[in-house]
Amino acid sequence: MSYTKRGCISGLFLLFLALACEANSWFIGRYKVTEVLKDTSIAGLSVCRTWVFSDGGDRALQISPGVYDERVFQGLDFVIAEAKKYGVRLILSLKVVTRLNSITKVAYKDDPTIMAWELMNEPCDLADYSGKNVNGWVQDMASFVKSLDNKHLLEVGMEGFYGDSIPERKSVNPDARNILKKPLVLAEFGKSSRGQGSRDIFMSSVYRNVYNLAKEGGTMGGNLVWQLMAHGMENYDDGYCIVLGQNPSTAQIISDQAHVMTALAHSFN
Repeated sequence: MSYTKRGCISGLFLLFLALACEANSWFIGRYKVTEVLKDTSIAGLSVCRTWVFSDGGDRALQISPGVYDERVFQGLDFVIAEAKKYGVRLILSLKVVTRLNSITKVAYKDDPTIMAWELMNEPCDLADYSGKNVNGWVQDMASFVKSLDNKHLLEVGMEGFYGDSIPERKSVNPDARNILKKPLVLAEFGKSSRGQGSRDIFMSSVYRNVYNLAKEGGTMGGNLVWQLMAHGMENYDDGYCIVLGQNPSTAQIISDQAHVMTALAHSFN
């Protein structure tokens, strides 16, 4: 996606960093990263969003304030290098933008494999429902990140529930298009396989609405399903996990959406 052309994306979310740094089986973990990226590429998906932050606890990237685990960083280096190999671009929930990749020898801030940085996963301040504190933080951090890297897109990672369930909030939705003039990506959506109802029907409905909104020329720029996994990752399954090879009907729906969104992007440009 460039800054001058209209883009439409269809992709996925995956906990890549945890996989690439599996404590008990480093090789198998990286093999799973490769497997998912390969399946992603075959399905036509173009973008993957993943968390880069990991503070404290097992496999932490930041062991203590300002102190990082090089082994975990090398796991992220591998993820970026593999994504480049399979033509998948990344949205990284922010950590460090200036690191030099130990595999590709390209600084993160200069790597076109990275599509965008995400300031935080779902920033919020439960003590301030006005949103002023979060808004101020976003403005400060966005300026700081752009001072380090002015090449990549930058997104907030905001969560929100604005629609028919809260009619009084629908009035602010046009602001994104008419005032902010920023694209919107539905970066997390899915349906648990453990619940009632068909996941395929739900996903088809979401995809259809995303496509129609994007086609109309509004703010909608794409969708990222939560979440794709590799074979043998049952311990990560929260009910929302999808293994493309084990869910052929769902895989077809995901692939079809990727192709129509790609075609739509080409039609704009």
